[in-house]
Amino acid sequence: MFKLINLILIVSLFSAGSFINQSKSEEFLRSHEATYSLKLSNVTEAGKIHSVNGKMFIDIREVCDGWLFHQHTTLDVTDRMGNQNRSEFKYSTWESFDHKKFRFLSRSMFDGRETSFVEGHAYIGKDEGKVIFNMPEIEELKISSKTMFPMNHFFMTLKEQPKSNILSKEIVFTGENEDSLSLVSTFTSYITNGDGKEKFVKIRSAYFPLSDLSEQPESEIELIVDSSGLIKSVIFDYIDYEIKGSLINHKYISKTKC
Repeated sequence: MFKLINLILIVSLFSAGSFINQSKSEEFLRSHEATYSLKLSNVTEAGKIHSVNGKMFIDIREVCDGWLFHQHTTLDVTDRMGNQNRSEFKYSTWESFDHKKFRFLSRSMFDGRETSFVEGHAYIGKDEGKVIFNMPEIEELKISSKTMFPMNHFFMTLKEQPKSNILSKEIVFTGENEDSLSLVSTFTSYITNGDGKEKFVKIRSAYFPLSDLSEQPESEIELIVDSSGLIKSVIFDYIDYEIKGSLINHKYISKTKC
């Protein structure tokens, strides 16, 4: 349910302000908070979910040594048998401006019971990178020097999107769980509204876990972004069902004085 992290990070960043056709994306990303409503938008016959109601709150801030990201998501899910459950997810990261250092902490709850707690840090070196998990147990994981952390992947996508119809594939580590190293395939294009007067950016990303690469992705996300950089809609596609996120409100935050 909560394979949303890197996806949500992209959502929050695209709502940060006007960036389209900007070459230096970082200079135009404004610190902000945003709240989204989450609803079930589609379910297949194989899907077991009947309804979803939830909210997603994000907070992204530029600080003196990098980017801070906080997310809190709550989902009330009802299955086709009428059983109701609440899932809650909290996730925080810090990523350095050079995208070489990364810290992460995530916590998952199910009906008030903690089901996962992950904390650690990672870095990218010249020849290779490494992830050090402190929780749930001490563990080290070697990663490719080409691995991207979430902010780096976002800025790469941002630089590609003005070209339109671009397909990119990158290895991304998000840190939301112990198996959060994924191959991310992203396709970017432009679309217009009915009268052709307003242009939107459409971004579709598919996530394939590196531990089990298959032809079918584990999850996908689709974003529709207007010319001001604000998310108009977002769809989290989990193959058997889809969850749609709609922006409720947002506010910009003054930049930290360093």
